[in-house]
Amino acid sequence: DIDTEGHNTTCRLAFHGHLVAPVSDEELGRLRIFTLKHRIGVVQRVTVRSSSNPAHVLEVVGKDLFKKETDMKLFIGMRLVTRSGHVG
Repeated sequence: DIDTEGHNTTCRLAFHGHLVAPVSDEELGRLRIFTLKHRIGVVQRVTVRSSSNPAHVLEVVGKDLFKKETDMKLFIGMRLVTRSGHVG
């Protein structure tokens, strides 16, 4: 029930759009459902590959994104978006 307290383990999903094909109960169980997450931190330093082309960023050093015990391997290759809209 969508009106239940936050400690309840039930879940309700709502979909919106045009139905392209009917979905059986079996297929519904195979849907990949995820929660979009984000983290906010501060960029301390940016290292560039060459001074002639500052668009080629080699390294970004930040703080306040992770706890000390976080396994950083989980985040390698993920997208980074700056406040100004740059994506890397």
